[in-house]
Amino acid sequence: MSGLKSRERKSNAAAAAAARITADMPSAAGRRGGQNDDDGDDANGEDHQGSSAKQSNKRNARRGGGGRAASVDDSDDDASSVTSGRSGAMSDDEDAGSGEPEHGASAVESHLQQVLDALRERRSILRSAGLSKLIQLLQKFYLPAVFATHKVSLLDGIEKCLKGSEDNIRATAASAVTLVVLQLGSEVSGELGDIITALRTYASAAATNSSTRAACVAALSWTVFITSEDPTEVTSTMQLAQELFSRAQHQTEAQLAQNGQAHTVSDPDMVAAAIVAWGLLLPRVPSTARIVELSREVVRPLTTLLASSDHHIRLAASETLAAVFELGRALVDATVAEGGRSKSFDSHFQVDDICEQLDALCSDSVKSRAKAERTRERSVLRQVKDTLEAHEGVEETVKLLKERFVVDTWESFNRLNQLRAILHSGFQPQLMSNPLLRDMFDLSPVANDAADGGRNAGDDKRNKAAYFAAVSKARSMYRNKNRDRRQASKGRVEDDDE
Repeated sequence: MSGLKSRERKSNAAAAAAARITADMPSAAGRRGGQNDDDGDDANGEDHQGSSAKQSNKRNARRGGGGRAASVDDSDDDASSVTSGRSGAMSDDEDAGSGEPEHGASAVESHLQQVLDALRERRSILRSAGLSKLIQLLQKFYLPAVFATHKVSLLDGIEKCLKGSEDNIRATAASAVTLVVLQLGSEVSGELGDIITALRTYASAAATNSSTRAACVAALSWTVFITSEDPTEVTSTMQLAQELFSRAQHQTEAQLAQNGQAHTVSDPDMVAAAIVAWGLLLPRVPSTARIVELSREVVRPLTTLLASSDHHIRLAASETLAAVFELGRALVDATVAEGGRSKSFDSHFQVDDICEQLDALCSDSVKSRAKAERTRERSVLRQVKDTLEAHEGVEETVKLLKERFVVDTWESFNRLNQLRAILHSGFQPQLMSNPLLRDMFDLSPVANDAADGGRNAGDDKRNKAAYFAAVSKARSMYRNKNRDRRQASKGRVEDDDE
C-alpha cells in the first residue's frame, strides 16, 4: 500500500513539474505591439491554460501529500535529476513575480534555459513538456542570437529525445528540429549529422507509428532543403521519400484491381508527408535534365494515389502533381527555346486521362467527410486541373503588416502551406522578420518595423486610436453641455408661461 502511494506521489509531482514548465510562456503579442490579433488570442489562451494548470497542481499536491517535496524524498531509482529542482525553482520565482509578464530576448532566454533543464530530465513527461514549450518559443519568436547561444545544448537535448524509446516524444523532437533549422538556417548545418541519420532511420522504420514517421520525413526534408549543399544528399532524400509513397501506390493499384476502389493504405500520414517532402526538394536538384527525369518518374505514382481514400494523400498528390507539371514544362520549354531537340513534357503522359480523374474527384458527393474539407479539396483539385489542362497557374495574395506579395507558382504555394502548418500563429511574424523565409519567396530585406516585431506599427495604431478617442470624448462633452443648456432654457420658458 505504501509503494502504491509513493508511485502516486511521484506521478503527481511529475505532472505538476510538467505543468510548471509549459505555463507562463512570454506572450509574443505584447512584444509585437498588437499587430496580430490572432496571436494575442493565442497568448490569452495560454495564460488561461497556465492558471488552470496551477489550480490542478494545487489539487495534485493536496492528494499526493506534499507535491514536489514528496517527490524529492522518494526519488531513489527513477527520480528526476538535480536540474528538476532548478527548473521548478525558476517556475516558482516567475509565479511569485509581478503580475506583468516580461517580454523580449531576456524573458525568452530564461524560458529557454528552463527548456534545456527539462530536456536533461530522466522522466519522459518532463522532457515532453520541455519540447512542447521549445516548439512554442520557436514558433512565436524570431531571436536567432538567443537560440544560437545555446544551439549545442539545444541540439544535444533534441537528439537524445529523438533517439528515445517513446514515439510521441520522438515525433515532437522531429518537429522541434524543423523549427530550429528555420530559426538558425545554415548556421547549424555542421551539428546536424547525427540528427539527420536518426531522422532517416525512423522515417524508414516500419515499426514506428505513422505520425512519428511523418514528422521525421518532414523534418528531414526541411533540414536537407535549408542546410545541405550536397546534391547527393538531396537526391538520396528524394529517393527515400519516393520509396515510401511508392509502397502506397502498389497497395492502391492492388486494391483497384481487386475491388475497383481504393481503401485506406497503411501509414497514410507518412505517405502524405513523403509526397510533400519529395515535392519540396525537387527544385533543389542541380541538373535540369535530372529534374525532368525525376518528374517523369513520379507522375504515375502520384496519379495512382489520386484514387486513395485518404483526404491528405489526395491533396498532397494533386498539389505535387501540379508543381511537377509546371516545373517540367518550364524546363523543357527553356531547352527547346535554346535550340535543343526535345519533345514536350506532356507528350510522355495521358494528360486528358488525368484531367478526367481530377474532374471526377471534383464532383465527388461522398458525405462521410466534413463540408469544409470537401470544399477545400474541390477548390485545389479544380486549380490543379486548370494547370494541367489550360496551363493556368495558381495565385494567392499574402498580406502582411505593411506589405503584400503574390504567390503565383505551385512550388511557392505548396511551400507557403507547409510553413503555415509548421509555424501556426507565428507564421506572419516570422515571415516579416526571418530573412531565410523571406528569401524563399523573393521578398525584400526585413523592414525596420518588422525587425522590432512590429512595435512601431503598433504604437502608430494605438496613437491614432487614442487621438480619435479624445476627439470623440470632446465631441460628446460638447453635445452634453449644449443639451443641458437647451433643457434648462426650455424649463425657464415653461415656468414663464405658467
